[in-house]
Amino acid sequence: MPYAPYDGEPLHFGVFIDFNNNNVFDADELVMKNSNTTNAALPTFGAATTAITKTITIPATTTEGKHRMRLVRAGNPSSFYNYVNTFDVGACINVAQYNYGSIYDFDLNVANLAVNDTAQQQESSIEIYPNPVKKHLNILNPKKDELKNVTIYSASGQVVRRRNLSNQKNMSLDVSALSKGVYFITIEMAGKQYTNKFIKE
Repeated sequence: MPYAPYDGEPLHFGVFIDFNNNNVFDADELVMKNSNTTNAALPTFGAATTAITKTITIPATTTEGKHRMRLVRAGNPSSFYNYVNTFDVGACINVAQYNYGSIYDFDLNVANLAVNDTAQQQESSIEIYPNPVKKHLNILNPKKDELKNVTIYSASGQVVRRRNLSNQKNMSLDVSALSKGVYFITIEMAGKQYTNKFIKE
């Protein structure tokens, strides 16, 4: 939770993702803040705590792998007891100079989502079904390629399930515990990889 409405000291927040992995949070890498200008309203003091969610579109130029995501929380030193619509929390702050300032860094794993699903299916002949799925996602492997590993990612790129297949030919995955939404599945084979998306009902 990036803020606590019951606190007497209002906290602003900013969420940044280093999409280009240059170790700098560029201006266009601010993905969310609560200054009433980037998709998150200012919290109301005394109101019930509510979760803040946002769907983030990963730029097509983003490389596969780990990227730094940063959550910054800070009180506005010039107007500590009031929220100010124009106050921006920077990605790199001296927490000692901000009231209750804090920085949290996370690893955001970006899967290879920018794929031509049809082309990959034709090349590997791997198929997943049913799609949408409720309980079990089946992997059909007509060419009998040796399947090594399978990884399921959330739409935000978080790994939600990973399994070693030990050279299996076909298999069924129990996805009943996953929340409803869009997911991406990556299947590693000898010398190649298959990626596709599916919908969990």
